[in-house]
Amino acid sequence: MYRELSPALAGPPIPVYHTKDPSNIIGVSLGADYAEEESDLKPPSLPDGTLLLYHQTWRALLRGFDPSIHPSISQSDEVARCPRPALPVELVRLIIRAADLAVPWQTHRAGRSVFVRVTTREEEPVVSRVWFWTKPLDVENVAVVQLVTVSRDQGWVNPATEICHSWFEWGVFTSPPSAEDADYRSKGTFTGFENVWSTRKGGKEVWRKSHGNAVASRSYEQYFGTRVGVDEEMWANTSPGSVGVIAVRCCAEQAMWENDARYGEVRVWKWFEPVVSVA
Repeated sequence: MYRELSPALAGPPIPVYHTKDPSNIIGVSLGADYAEEESDLKPPSLPDGTLLLYHQTWRALLRGFDPSIHPSISQSDEVARCPRPALPVELVRLIIRAADLAVPWQTHRAGRSVFVRVTTREEEPVVSRVWFWTKPLDVENVAVVQLVTVSRDQGWVNPATEICHSWFEWGVFTSPPSAEDADYRSKGTFTGFENVWSTRKGGKEVWRKSHGNAVASRSYEQYFGTRVGVDEEMWANTSPGSVGVIAVRCCAEQAMWENDARYGEVRVWKWFEPVVSVA
């Protein structure tokens, strides 16, 4: 379905060092100056009729209902004839959010492909590399986010296992690194060894697993991570009115395991609100 590893990822390999022993090389990383678009990926969308339903719900809440101006409603239908007061727009917004009515908003795509391989025989060290990050997001408008990748592991395992040791993590940060820190050409490593990202805040780890690759997959596959709402722990370091940057890193663990990430994107949904007045 997908082409083999791009020649642009052939090198030069960048060593990845143990976080607690900077002299110990535990893996290698390769990168390309571009990410290959995957036309098979369909953009996020809503089922047919859903957006119209959202509009009707908003209007019904905002306008309320006066049965006296609807004589066609049966006198015996007590539920249908029950009056409902018009609600202020602030309360309508709260109801929309409580009902999880969200619409696709933004898609932030990786600017390059990336590849990591574990070379150490130690079982515990994780070889990882920050792949890409979003533009600053207005947390007040964000409803749900999702990571989508086109990726694979090394394509084989020995001995056989069903446990995935090739996965993706993401986290929400207050700002991206400076252009100088993020320049892997001059630094020799892309964003250093993640030391330009604040990996802990309030005593908690910022990085969280999104999803893994299928075990021993010989072809690139599409993977859709779990959708994460702003009320979940991943967003604990942000507050309404602040901005957040979502960073993504690819990880692998245990000897010879790989994470070959061809393409990736972070999809962002926002809370529904009509773009024109429906009062």
